[in-house]
Amino acid sequence: MARTRSCTPRPASAVTQWDDETDVLVVGYGCAGASAAWEAATAGADVLVLERASGPGGSSALSGGEIYLGGGTALQKENGVEDDPESMRAFLLTALGPGVDTVKVDAYVEGSVEHYDWLAGLGVPFEKGVYEELSWMPPTNDGLMWLGERTWPFTEVQQHVAPRGHRPATGHFGGWLLMDKLAAAVKAAGARELFDVYAERLVMDTAEDGRMRVVGVVAKQYGEEKAIRARQAVVLTTGGFVDDEEMLALHAPRLVGFDKVSSGNDDGSGIRMAQ
Repeated sequence: MARTRSCTPRPASAVTQWDDETDVLVVGYGCAGASAAWEAATAGADVLVLERASGPGGSSALSGGEIYLGGGTALQKENGVEDDPESMRAFLLTALGPGVDTVKVDAYVEGSVEHYDWLAGLGVPFEKGVYEELSWMPPTNDGLMWLGERTWPFTEVQQHVAPRGHRPATGHFGGWLLMDKLAAAVKAAGARELFDVYAERLVMDTAEDGRMRVVGVVAKQYGEEKAIRARQAVVLTTGGFVDDEEMLALHAPRLVGFDKVSSGNDDGSGIRMAQ
């Protein structure tokens, strides 16, 4: 994908007018953006979510919707599945291979049961049932599926070999249902949404301690530039880059040449803005 836009930060002194202002500005409205917006809004912040498409979802809505959770979630227990955090941790460390960030894995495993409860509490439907066949996209509403846990070498490292793929109750691809529930929760929490907006560059300013900090975003909507100020934080959740062949070859070369699950907007622009 050809790059035609500059993502160099703009100094706040060069912004002549702020077109909008908020406490927390979230850029990107997939699962990560929806989660960040909901958390900030329910904590009492004024939240604005920017999305370059005409509605929420992004590539998250096109995905299978499976979420890797375990350690003894309510759905696992409902299905009579025994699991524990250490078995889940052992699987992830083995699956992710050399260079894995153990701190992140530990945090993910420790919060897994709470993560499931959070999703269920927001209305994401998970039905009882385990899909036992080999499949990357079950055609049923079974809430649990196997994602390699019962194959070698993972069987050698887990005390409990358990299915941990948690799926919204819809046959085949379920990302759309996951995003429908998250987006509805974001709106109910009072966050504002702005669509058809392409964030181009961050706005930087000098804080009282002398360090540079991000204070906003410069974006385009229907060809018109908009400067949006964030009083507390800018959260970038536009991490997809599979549509940028240069970044794909540099950071994930084994994926070059394969089909992609993408909305067509995963051009890595959020990563480049942050860099």
